[in-house]
This record gives sequence, C-alpha cells and structure tokens, in this order.
Amino acid sequence: MQRELFGRADVRRASVALAVLAVLKSAGLIGLMSVLAHVLARFAEHQSVDAGLMMVIAAASVVAQAIAAWGTPVVSRRASAAVAQDLRTQVLARRLASGRVNEPLTTDANSSGLDGAQDAGQRPSLPRSEGAEVALATRGLDALDKYFTDYLPALIFTMIVPVFVGVWILSQDWVSALIIALTTPLVPLFMILIGKHTAERVAESAEGLARMAHHLMELARGLPVLVGIRRAHAQRAALEEVSNKYRDTTMGTLRAAFTSSFALELIATISVAIVAVFIGVRLVHGDMTLEAGLLSLMLAPECFAALRNVGSAFHASEDGAEAFARATELAHAPIAQPFASLESNPNATNKAEPSGVVVRAKNLRVRYAQRDSDAVGPLSFELSDGESLALWGASGSGKSTLLHVIAGVIRADSETELSGTLQLGSARALFAGQSPRFSRETVGEELNFYAQKSLTPEAARTALLRSALTVDLSQAIGALSPGEQRRLAIARLLVVEHEDQQTPLYLLDEPTAHLDPRSAQEIRALISELAETGSVIAATHDPALAASLGQRLNVSTGENSGSTEYIAEINAAAPKTETLTVTAENAKPTPTATMASETINSAARFPWRSLFSRRFVMGSFYGTLAVLAAAALSAVSGWLIVYASQQPPIMYLLVAIVGVRFFGLSRSALKYLERLTIHEDILRWSTNLRLRLWDSLAGNIVNWKRLTHSGAAAERLIGDVDELRDVLPRAVTPIGSAVIAGLAMLITVGVLTPSALPAVVGFVLAGFLLLPVIVYRAERNASAEVTGFRTRLMGRYAAIQGAAAELAANGLAQPAVDYVAGDPESDRRHQRTAAFADGLSQAGVVVITGLAAVATALLCVTGAVDPRLAALSTLVVLALNEPLSQAVSAIRHWPTLQAIWSKTAPLLEDTQRTVVEPEHAEERPRVEAMAVNRLSARYPGMETSVFAPVSATLGTGQWWTVTGPSGSGKSTLIAVLLGFLKYDGGGYRLYADGTWREPYEGDAAALASLAWCPQEAHVFDSTIAGNLALSRSKDEALSEAEMTDVLQRVGLGPWLESLPHHLQTRTGAQGSQLSGGQRQRLAVARAILARSSVVILDEPTAHLGQDEGHQMIAQLRAAGNEHLWVMVTHDASLAHQGDVRSELVAAR
Repeated sequence: MQRELFGRADVRRASVALAVLAVLKSAGLIGLMSVLAHVLARFAEHQSVDAGLMMVIAAASVVAQAIAAWGTPVVSRRASAAVAQDLRTQVLARRLASGRVNEPLTTDANSSGLDGAQDAGQRPSLPRSEGAEVALATRGLDALDKYFTDYLPALIFTMIVPVFVGVWILSQDWVSALIIALTTPLVPLFMILIGKHTAERVAESAEGLARMAHHLMELARGLPVLVGIRRAHAQRAALEEVSNKYRDTTMGTLRAAFTSSFALELIATISVAIVAVFIGVRLVHGDMTLEAGLLSLMLAPECFAALRNVGSAFHASEDGAEAFARATELAHAPIAQPFASLESNPNATNKAEPSGVVVRAKNLRVRYAQRDSDAVGPLSFELSDGESLALWGASGSGKSTLLHVIAGVIRADSETELSGTLQLGSARALFAGQSPRFSRETVGEELNFYAQKSLTPEAARTALLRSALTVDLSQAIGALSPGEQRRLAIARLLVVEHEDQQTPLYLLDEPTAHLDPRSAQEIRALISELAETGSVIAATHDPALAASLGQRLNVSTGENSGSTEYIAEINAAAPKTETLTVTAENAKPTPTATMASETINSAARFPWRSLFSRRFVMGSFYGTLAVLAAAALSAVSGWLIVYASQQPPIMYLLVAIVGVRFFGLSRSALKYLERLTIHEDILRWSTNLRLRLWDSLAGNIVNWKRLTHSGAAAERLIGDVDELRDVLPRAVTPIGSAVIAGLAMLITVGVLTPSALPAVVGFVLAGFLLLPVIVYRAERNASAEVTGFRTRLMGRYAAIQGAAAELAANGLAQPAVDYVAGDPESDRRHQRTAAFADGLSQAGVVVITGLAAVATALLCVTGAVDPRLAALSTLVVLALNEPLSQAVSAIRHWPTLQAIWSKTAPLLEDTQRTVVEPEHAEERPRVEAMAVNRLSARYPGMETSVFAPVSATLGTGQWWTVTGPSGSGKSTLIAVLLGFLKYDGGGYRLYADGTWREPYEGDAAALASLAWCPQEAHVFDSTIAGNLALSRSKDEALSEAEMTDVLQRVGLGPWLESLPHHLQTRTGAQGSQLSGGQRQRLAVARAILARSSVVILDEPTAHLGQDEGHQMIAQLRAAGNEHLWVMVTHDASLAHQGDVRSELVAAR
C-alpha cells in the first residue's frame, strides 16, 4: 500500500510538506520548552529572568507549532480526498464496464453472496455481492481519511520529531537521552506484535460491514415480499442478528486497537516516569542542572508521543488500509468482454458481407453454471438495417438471456458459458430491461440523465406521452407501478441523442407486460414507429407485438420462418379477451404522496437523553479522570524535579515518585476504559437506531418503493447511521470531560498560585468560548456538508451499481461515474474549508496553551511563588492542551450531528406509520370470507381517494378478479386488504373463527392469514429452496416434497427436474439466473406456501405467455378450494373467469 500510494505525485508532495511541518514543530517544541525550563530554573535558583526576550522566543516557538498544527490537516485532507475519489471512480468504472451489478460467483462463494473461504494467510477475494461492493467503495474508502489525516502525518512526524528532540536532549543530558533511546524501541515492538493480532480483526470487521450491507439491501428490495408473506418480523430478527454481529466484529477491532493504544500509552508514560525519577535522583546528588532536568522532562514525552501517535493512528487507519487493498484489487481485476462488433472483430468477414448488417449470430449458445442444458441455442439469425425481430417462445426459453447477450450485459465468466459467434454492426444499442432499474430519484431527473442535458418540460412530457405515461416530472420513480416504470424505461430511450447517421437498435424486454390494454396498444404503436427509424429486437409474449415486428425468432426451437403459424396457433388456443374501455378522465398524472424519507426536519433536536445510560456516564467519568491523571503526571513530575534540585533527603521525594508512577499507570488504564465503554455504548445505540429506522420505514407503505431503491436503503440504513456512530464519540463525550477537567485545573492553579489565576482564566475563557466561535465561523458547516456528501454518495453509488446493466448497455457508463462523483469542485471546497477549520482549531489550542504556560511561569516569578508550585502550575496549564483540544473539536462536530439527525428524525415519527400489524403473525386464524363495502382509500398527503368506491364479498374457494387501467388504484386496494393502508371510506371485514372482524378497528389478528405476491416480487440472492423457505418460520420448515409439489402446481416442475442441483440451484443477484416468468412462478409458489387462508396475486401472469398464464391459473384453481383468491390482472379474459369481478376506475 505504501508503495502504491507514494507512487502518486500528490501523495509525495503532501509527504514533503508534512516533513517540513514536522521540522517546524520540532523547532517550536524545543524553543517553547527551553523557555519554560529556563524561566523556572532561574526562578528556583533566585536569578533574574529577561522576560521580554523569553516572551519573544516563546511567541516565535508557539507560532511555529501553530503553523505545523494548522498545516497538517490541510495538507493531509487534500491528499485523502483525491486518492479516495480516484480509487472509487476506478472501481465504479470497472463495475459499469462489466455490465453486471456484482461479481460472478465462483465455487468458493457462499450462499450469501459474500467472499468465500480463503486459505490461511490469504487476503479475502473480491466482494461478491452488490451490497458488499457498495460498502467497500463508499464507507470503506471513506476510512482512508484516517490514513491520511492521522497515520501519514504521524508516520512522517515520527521520523523527524523524535530525532530532533532526542538530539537536543542529548546535548543537555546524555543519561536521559540514553533512557529514551533504550525504551523507545519497545513502542514499535508492541506495535508489530499487536498489529498482527488486529489485522485479522480488521478483515473480520470489513466482512461484517459487507455482510450487513448485502443483507440490508436484499431486505430492502424484498420488503414488500416479506411483509406480504408476513415474514418481515422474522427477517427483522435476522437483520438484528447481522447488525449485532457487525457491532461485535467492530467492537472486537476497536478493543484490539484500544488495547494497543493502552500498551503504547503505558510504555510511554512509564518511560517518562523513569526519566523523571532518574532526573530527580541525579538532581538530589547534584549531578545535573535544574534547567537541563526540566528541559529533558518536558521534551521526553514528545519523543514517545510521536511513536505512540503513529501506533494509535496505524490501528485507526487499518480499516482504510484494508479497504484500499480490496478496492485496488477489485479495480484492477479483469472483466469479461462482450462479443466484438463487426468493425472491431479482426476475425469477422464483414468486408464480404452487406454493410447494413445490424446483428449476426451463428450457433450461439448460452449455458449457466450449475445447469446441464443450454439456456439459449444453438441459434443462428441475421438482422439487417430497417429490419426488426420478435423473440418468441415459452417462459424460460431464453428470450431475455439472448437480449442481454446482444446488449452486452451477459458475458462469458464463471457463471456463464458462451459459445458460437455474435457480431454487432454500428447501430447504437438502446436497452430497456424486463425489470428496469433507475439511477435518479424523479421522473424528470431520469429523463435528463439519459438525454445528458436539461430537457424542456415540453420535450420531457412529449417523451412520456409517446410512451403512454401521464405522470408529473417531479414524481418519485419509486412511487410508480411496475407498468409505469416499464414505460418510463422506454421513454428515457426516446430522449437519447444519436450521432449523425447512427441507426438506433432498440432492445426491449417484455415492453407490454404489466400494462392495461390501452397502454399496451399505445406502446405497440410506438414500437412500430421506432422500427421505421431503426431496428427493434423485442422479447415478448404479446402476439400482436410479435406480429407487428415482421421477423420472428422462436427462441425455444431456433426456427426463424414458421413464427406466423406459431403465433396463430397460440392465438387460437388462448381464451378470447374483452375490450376494456378507459375514459380520458382516467388518463391523468399519478397523484404524488409525500414520502417521509424525503423530508428533512432542521428543527429536530438530537435526543441527548437517549445516550445518557449508566455505561455512557461511566465512560465520560473515566475520560475526565484520564485527563486529570495526565495533568497530574506532568505537574507532579515538575514538582519532583524542582524540589529535587534543592537536594532534600531522598525519602521526601518517594511520595512524589510513587505519585508519578501512579498517575502514569492511571492515565493509560482510564483512557482505555473510557474508549472501550463509550464506543461499546454508542455501537449498541446505533444498532438500535438502525432497527428503529427499519421498523419505521417498513411500517409506512409510502416509503416502501423508495426503500426498495438500493440507494435509499444504503444511504439511510448504513450511511446515516454509521456517520452518527462515528461522530457521536467526537461530538458528545469530550464536552463534559473537558469542562470538568478544565475547571479542576483552574481550581488547582488558583489555590496553588493565585497570582497567575487571572491570566490563566483569561486564556481558558478564550479557549473554551472565543476559539470555538472563531472555528465555527471559519468552518461554515463544511464538515456537515462533507458528511452529507458521503451519505448521498453511498445512495448514489448504490443506485448506479443497481442499474449497471442498463447504464452499460445504453452507453452511459461515464456519465454515471460523473454523477456519483457529484460536484467535485464543491466537495473539494468543503473539504478545504473543513481542513482549514480543523487546522485553525489545533493551531488556536497550541497558541492559547503555549502562551498561557509562559504567562503562568512569568507571573509566578513576579509573584514570588514557591518554585515547586510554580513548576506544578505551569505544567498543569500546559496540560490544558488536551481538554481544550477535545472541547473545540467536539463543538466543530455539532453541525454534522444535527445535519444527519435532521434527516433521520422524520423517519422515526410514529405519525408516519400506516401498516396495521397483527400482534402474533405466526398465529393465523382461518379466514373463511372477506367483505368490502363501498371501500375507498388515499395515501398520506393526498387530497382525494385513489379509486372510486368498490364492493365485493368472497368465500372460501372463490376467486375475486380485479382489473382496471393503470392508475385506477388496484395496488392501493391490495394495500388496504393487507392492512398496509387504512381506508378512508366504506368498510372492510374478515370472517375468521366464526366471527366477523374489523382489521383496522383493533382486531388485526386475521390479517396474518393474508399472503400477497407483488407484481415484481423480488427473488433473493440465494437458492430456489432458500427463497421458498422464507415463507415459513424455522419451526415450520418446509420439506423438499412440499417445495417440489408447489413448484409443480405453478408449472415449474419440468424445469426443476432438469436442474442438476435441483432445489439448491442458485437464483443469482436479483434473480438473474431465472427468466422473468420463472421468477414470477417462484414468487407465486412462495406466497402459496405461507400457510395463509387468503392469497392475493398481483399481475401473476405478466411475464408469461397467455397460454402459460391461463394454464397456471387453471392449475391453481384445480389444486383445491382451501384458499380465498384475489387476483389483480390486466388480462380481461382472466378477469372474466373470476367468481367475483370488479373493474376499478380512478376517483374523480
């Protein structure tokens, strides 16, 4: 790492600047301590002091130290920001270049998608899960700040300051120099020994963060699924377990680091105590001068402080070093390449072929790992300019896979085997996936991003209207239905600008799925229009769309000629559909509901009382005692040496010698206890906060779709919580300790040397009152802006990585990298301002304590104070550096704390909760009937109901089919039935155990018997069995027979039998190893297994052919009458088969 970093010119420049500052600090230390030693020695020996000269030298020395203190964070912070941003950019650019959302799994990767087991001594492999990589590139690389701001300066200062100071001590007292030379090697020795132990802990902590990030992002995306099968509470327990493990591994790392700091502190303080004792004994015997003794005593801690600081900084920077190593490995890891284009492939015979070839495939095969048969192929086809192609075939035949291969987002790697040839022409590929991902928050922002310019409102609305989408440009994408999101994915392709004479090639995966008849017809018309200006390849189950595209390729058989007859056969076998009339009044923009996760309450005050546990108070108490022990160590040592110079009987000094040792040991032990206690308490607090946030977000349906957006989950549940965890020990704990310690020191000075008290009080007031105001004004909330940038960065990075396939396929990789980087100049400006304020605070503390110490010494001289007390008071004042520095630093972090909390507080408000939870979700009463009477509902923040009043009564074995155009409120009705959103009109009752129950009137137990399969049901990154097992608790674990039976019922039986690993076949990230239809069938099976009386299916046939969809529903109807079924569908023929039928219209 050192070699790689110092290969950068900016790091080398920073190192040279830090070396100059180290020399300046050494000169300032030597000058200031020489002045203090001279003044106190001359006073003790009753000799005159040139106060003017001493003040000039002291002022120059203090200025030199202040410049060093100010320059150190300024220089180091600049290097830190540049390195982290460059490496983050490389990692993200590689991810986008790969076209994947995560690394391909290898045989050593475990079921969680995290790193597999490694041989002893080897570094963990690349992060395998999407969440792990997001955590590494954001929170992980942010930890590089510690390397640059703490470790790098400490390392360079260690190479310079002890040498200069040691040589100066040697010139004054060779015995003290010898003791220092003999004891200092103990510090690096212990650093090495403890460092070997902490390296493993740091790796465990990094893996813990990766595991938690992966788990959180999976839970967030699958939240509707988990709530729908009444397993959210159980998965919350799993989240709590993962969070606790992360807390424990983090605490283990901190404990090891604190133990190291304790050992280093102990060695340093004992060594200084030995130096003090030797000086005292030699002064008693008259073997050295008092001035030399005082100077050696005051400079000796600086030799050990530099080594101690580099040890502590090393452990503090280990997380950043580990992240740097992993990120560097990831950034330089090879990636699979897509098939070559016709122009770039040296083996292609494009010169002999027509220049208008768009796509040419020959014997193309695709096979996934853990499969014995090909997912696609062998296929051969050719598409020329102006031609379009429909990819046709049964669900699971490989239509989406082929489309992804053409788009370049499926490549040959450890998960996928490609063979044959695929050559692409010069057309500009534009890809809209089956389950589109989005990188921006709102509709307008997404369109502007794809256009790479700020569109006029008219141009943006035109693109939306052409895509049959009538939503406001400010609408949050997360609040759109799957059908609306699919249309937005098409609309964003319409605004992409093409180069001159570059023909577009539209790659569309199921473009009409989840759409009502009218919207589907408008999309078909749009696709026909696009086919006239370019080429279209569409994977579809829509016969009308397939017929309109001209060429048709049956992916199941490879036939490229008999498609017309095949489609005619399908049309003849499928039930006839009914035309659904939609009035223009319903074609209105979707109402926008306010999302709690978007609000900021700047007036929200941090709940200080929630921190004041017994453990926290004890930690603060230990911190106060540690500061006082450090001051007492210096003061008693000074008193000992001055008294020893008077050559009293040695017995008189023994008490002071014992005191020096006692305070030295106490300081180290108390500091260890403070760090351990405070951090453990804050880690528990942050873990609880994370769970409270999850509960709050999961309890509000309005937030669900935003939470399922990867960026929101990462930003809110990881970024904000971890920033609070990191800032709290710096912003809260030091205040009380510093104030109490400062008052104790003032009282000590006032009692022992009253003549110096007024000056010391003035300096202390300047330090505790004036300096924080100056620093606060200089910072101008820069630290809060930097922290806000980091949390936003995590959200942006997660969103971009989640949409990697679409961005790579559409040529937007570089704009995506630029978007994640944000405004680099603004961020650098805030970084510089924060570094300036940090340096100003450190420089101010050095100036105030240095001048206060000199003033105290001179006032003691003029006040004829006992020389021993003069030395004691002077060193006590000099020790004010520690509490004053802590207090100013803490106040600097208050705006950061408030800024993060102002985003977090609104999410914890109880008034935001909409979900009614049954108290015992595992106890599921048998529901035998359901009745709704003129039911209507609205979301929080809406003025009118979403749908017009609806009524229906349903009994066991019956099917209630609900249809209606997009935006008519079908999903909202489901939310009301499930207990996720209270209705605002009419009534809703469930008949269970012989009683009619009102779920929203305090009798919610029956809600546990309702299961829901969402439109786009998330498939977790696990196995087939793992996804099905989520439907039951561990006490009701599913058998393989039950799983196999339900998969047979939903039509996955033959496919399951063809898999070598059967139920243990991996599904891949976001279900990437399954087709859209297979994902939908698996989700339906999962809902059926939830032991519920009522099963609600939301568009269960959207990704199936019409014949396949009807066949699956027929199989479910024939399997038994133990359930009540509610099915929302756009398929009018399926809706017509319902025992109870409702057609929703939007409320006016």
